Amino acid sequence: MSRFDQLDDRTPYFSVKYEVAQAQGNEDTLPFWVADMDLPVAEPIVEALRRRAAHPYYGYTSVDPRFYTTFAEWHTRRHGTPMNPDLLAPAQNVVHALLHVLACDCQEGDGVLVQPPVYFPFYSIIEKLKLKRVDNPLVLKDGRYEMDFDDLEEKLKSENVKYMILCSPHNPVGRVWNEEELTKLVDLCYEHQVHILSDEIHSDLILKGKHIPLHTLNDKAAQITTSFYSSGKTFNLAALHAAYIYMRNEEQKKLYLDLENKWDIPLTQLFGVVANISAFSECEGWYQEMMSYLQSNLAFLRDFIEKRLSPIRLIEPESTFLMWIDCRELGLTQAELRRFFLKEANIFLNCGEMFGKEGVGFMRWNIATPRARLEEGLERVARALKKRMEG
Repeated sequence: MSRFDQLDDRTPYFSVKYEVAQAQGNEDTLPFWVADMDLPVAEPIVEALRRRAAHPYYGYTSVDPRFYTTFAEWHTRRHGTPMNPDLLAPAQNVVHALLHVLACDCQEGDGVLVQPPVYFPFYSIIEKLKLKRVDNPLVLKDGRYEMDFDDLEEKLKSENVKYMILCSPHNPVGRVWNEEELTKLVDLCYEHQVHILSDEIHSDLILKGKHIPLHTLNDKAAQITTSFYSSGKTFNLAALHAAYIYMRNEEQKKLYLDLENKWDIPLTQLFGVVANISAFSECEGWYQEMMSYLQSNLAFLRDFIEKRLSPIRLIEPESTFLMWIDCRELGLTQAELRRFFLKEANIFLNCGEMFGKEGVGFMRWNIATPRARLEEGLERVARALKKRMEG
């Protein structure tokens, strides 16, 4: 039995994942929505936090240099590409980091390009800074999403685009962009003097293919790319607020740090630093076991959908534990689809429309959960679907 098979009750510990699901449904509603694993954190991380908590002084603390070096070493091992720890800057999380990097350089009305259906906080960042959102929607062809490069080139020419936020790997559609795609993207952005902000928070969660850190692609990419990382997804540490920005150069890093000092924004917190150092230096075994467990859960989900949930279909994922589920053939509106899963099946998922109008008819399902809980959720959908079909 895997350590990840244990079914723990998270409700006494202020879990947003469960609180929201139960508020929307009832106390028995199973949550498969937000990107938060129901898998226990690696024991070395827990022990590192215990050790630091036992030292009864929690005053102002500087950032341990290992916060940067352990991550840079992990990144190099994982992806086979060097990373200079001196170009890393701290952040509380990727969303805040994206917002602050844009705030350093953008002026009201500048265009920021995104590729919907995509992680919805990108939209709120653009809105908060009073920037102009420019959509370059992905295209679904034969069950796989692709970039529309003709539309991209047209938007870069005509929409005053200064920045592009790239989701790599892509959330929610699960694509791992290949070298040919990324090269076309970089060539276009370089030609039109557009900087790329590459959200690579899911880059350790590769199910198929190989992730290419964008800043390592070629010289052009290195000049125009700022990359964003976090332990929040890989090691399930979102509540500890410790993330990384990989800057293009020292000048950009100084501009960012000066802005943070001006606004007096805390960039990290003590226990996040402690947890990250342990995660990236001591938890390779946990990571490998977790990835195997996700692959097993994916195989179970894929088989279940194919055999028992037709006409619902899985968009085959290449990364992340967030599955993009195509429910369009059910013929339901998005409101009806939401009600079907929440009220009839009694499970809580993310609605596709959250990620843009291109997501209407889709749902996002988190499979980073014990197998028994995943199976129960799928069985609930199967029963609800059978009842609906028979009715």
